[in-house]
Amino acid sequence: MAKRTYKILRFDGGINNDADPRDIGDNQLEECTDMVVHNMGRMGMLGGYTSAHSDFSTTLNHGYGLFPFSADRNGGDGGDGATGTDGDYTNYLAMWGDDDACVDIFEEGASIGTTKIDLGGTTGDPCFYYADGALRVCNGDLSDGSTNKWYGYINRTRFESTAMVETIDGWYSLDQSLTPPVAHQSNQTTSEATTPVAWSDPAVGTPNAAQQLLLEIDVLRRPNLAEEETAGYGWRGYKKYYYSFIYDDNQESLPATFQPSALPSRNDIMWKGSKKAFKIGLKGPFNKRISGAKIYWRSVSSDGTAYGDMYLLLIVDFANGIRKQSVNDWTSFVDYPIPNANLCQSSAWIEFNDEPLTAIYEVESGVSSTLRSLDIKYKTAVMANRMIYVGNVKHQGLDGITKTYADRMVKSLPNQFDKFDSEFRQIDVAIKDGSEIIKLEEFADRILQFKNDAMYLINVTQPNAEFLESTHKHKGISHPSASCKTDFGIAWVNIHGCYLYDGQQLTNLLEDQGMRKLDEGVWEAFATTPMIGYFPKKRQIIVVNNDGAIFLYDMVTKSWIKGANATLPSSSTKRTNFATDWNNDLIFGHTSGAIVKFTDTAVSGTVSVKTKDIDFGEPAVRKKLYKVYVTHRGTGTRPTVTYYTNGGTTEYSFTGSLASSSVWTRTELVPYDSSEAKNIYSCQLKLAGSTGSDFEINDISFIYRVKSIK
Repeated sequence: MAKRTYKILRFDGGINNDADPRDIGDNQLEECTDMVVHNMGRMGMLGGYTSAHSDFSTTLNHGYGLFPFSADRNGGDGGDGATGTDGDYTNYLAMWGDDDACVDIFEEGASIGTTKIDLGGTTGDPCFYYADGALRVCNGDLSDGSTNKWYGYINRTRFESTAMVETIDGWYSLDQSLTPPVAHQSNQTTSEATTPVAWSDPAVGTPNAAQQLLLEIDVLRRPNLAEEETAGYGWRGYKKYYYSFIYDDNQESLPATFQPSALPSRNDIMWKGSKKAFKIGLKGPFNKRISGAKIYWRSVSSDGTAYGDMYLLLIVDFANGIRKQSVNDWTSFVDYPIPNANLCQSSAWIEFNDEPLTAIYEVESGVSSTLRSLDIKYKTAVMANRMIYVGNVKHQGLDGITKTYADRMVKSLPNQFDKFDSEFRQIDVAIKDGSEIIKLEEFADRILQFKNDAMYLINVTQPNAEFLESTHKHKGISHPSASCKTDFGIAWVNIHGCYLYDGQQLTNLLEDQGMRKLDEGVWEAFATTPMIGYFPKKRQIIVVNNDGAIFLYDMVTKSWIKGANATLPSSSTKRTNFATDWNNDLIFGHTSGAIVKFTDTAVSGTVSVKTKDIDFGEPAVRKKLYKVYVTHRGTGTRPTVTYYTNGGTTEYSFTGSLASSSVWTRTELVPYDSSEAKNIYSCQLKLAGSTGSDFEINDISFIYRVKSIK
């Protein structure tokens, strides 16, 4: 019979080592180590890693610590007070130091700066998030004594035209906490006339060392006491007064009480028909994030018990002055009578004929005044619908006791990314199930809550009506670095598979069209402690284990290949999590903070490639294999080509070897012992050995003849 040719022109199917080698696709490979197949029609050498940015010098926590972000100003690597130009859009890297619980900041194009954020404590598992120009970081080791930090740029002028004027223009590391005021003093006077007492009256005094706001109340009544009840003024009964701080122009703290200077349990003198005037004194310095305050009043009984709503009385803006809630005109700040760089006051009394009843604290702030704290510690955080969702949390309850809730999520208020109502904005999906929240991811109005043994898909289309959409058992993760975001959806990995949620369905990437591609035992041995990252430039997912071996999945061709041990640094040298930087490079830190990127630029390696076990379309018919042609190029070291027959494990050699060539060339390989190739049913080609970085294969052709059927 005439000779025939069987060609392999494509390799883009990648590895399929789950099916029998004879049953896989012509474009698939039983084995493919250190070579890539995503370029249609050819195989080339796998890439590795190379320097990406200037190196940090720090102690790494394996799987944690690297976070890229971008800001509208430069200078972020300069630390507290460093100035930056507005509109100079700049990229940064934050790097956790596991020996001191500090964060270093790297600015694109600059050198590594010194520590910029100090959380206190020592080691830990950092969690970062970035929103509206500020970086937040929490030590996920919830048992340590560290403090959540906020790092951002502040540009504002406070208390202008007073000796207390303060221009803030720079980067600052401050507490994330919206710390409420301490209980402060109010002073009260009475008058038969309409002339209020002066702020400089010795009876008024000045704020004490801890106090930052002083409320002076002047109760004005009709000269004729008999007319008191019919005067038409609306202030009646005893009152208490409160105030809160405003952070970052929009985040209101919990309120604190103005303690009376004379009365032990209430803040007011009672008349049935009076009007009141108020003056505010301020004592600095204030937290640089504080942009103002709000003052409230509340009714109290004769025994000092407060009741009813807490009504808004005055708005204090550190830039503009003080005003009523109902008007837009500001009463300016002026110097304290004895000029002092830390004291100022309102320039005039602000009078109210009636009790203002138009706004209450709960509506103004969005939270209940009964909360003990707005602070929270967390192990994971994600933004969705302009809210931050945090998981695996530690917070103080209404009973004043601080507890850890490993199954709980809490969401911030909209557009208030540091404000967490842990009592009334909590989300419990699955509790007391023997596992904890490991990671939160967001995609397509869904939050993926990963626990150790399951993934819970939470629908957040309606921000205040989240619901559990589905539960996926055995699809959890063991570490936060085992999930990542891609432009296709959320990808994650565990010992059972590698998964993708694309907003509509969940797919196991180890399977295709109902068929598994990677052998279960091989995957389980590989993926004991996996990390995952996404390489946007090539649309590839990379999974790495502690030995530095990788599996690479190409999302275009839907193919897998493998990289041998030490393709990436092993865990013994420590690696951070993967991250995607502003160049769309997949980066990570290793050893003592060297920042490198995965690259698809080919590097030399030790390849091991096996084609399918080819039966030439006639599995029951004997053939004679005459020769194999390999079209290839490469001037470096080339792999050795051998073959197997009939699905066996005995390896046979060819005469000759692949030639050195910088252009595509065809090498003829003839079986060394023709007797081994003259009565075969199938043939499988193998390429193995040390191989140079420029080696590529374009196609493989088998020349054979079908033998007579006996």
